[in-house]
Amino acid sequence: MDRTGKSRIGLLLLLVVAVAVVYCGYVIGAAYWREYKLEETVVQRLSFAGQSAENAIRQELMEDIEAMDLPLDLRQVQFVHVDQPRALHVTISYADTVDLLLTKLAIPMSVDVLRPF
Repeated sequence: MDRTGKSRIGLLLLLVVAVAVVYCGYVIGAAYWREYKLEETVVQRLSFAGQSAENAIRQELMEDIEAMDLPLDLRQVQFVHVDQPRALHVTISYADTVDLLLTKLAIPMSVDVLRPF
């Protein structure tokens, strides 16, 4: 094999690695984007909750979570009432599993929102 052949193989290998890095970045970035969207949804629900009951807020959040197709269930959504100042603290912890061609990666995610009402 001459020098040109080695250069082509090296370039092809570099291209394959670059495509793999871009793909993994896209897939992992999408998981973090879903976490961001979930946090924004929680903030929005709490902002417009007013005097709604906790169960109504929880039900609306679960409907949003199902619409976003996130791997969550009701036990992972925790509500804590804070008295001074009067606020509602919502914590959601879950693992988002992404497929990286040869393996699956579970990325721990956490949403933590404290909103006065």
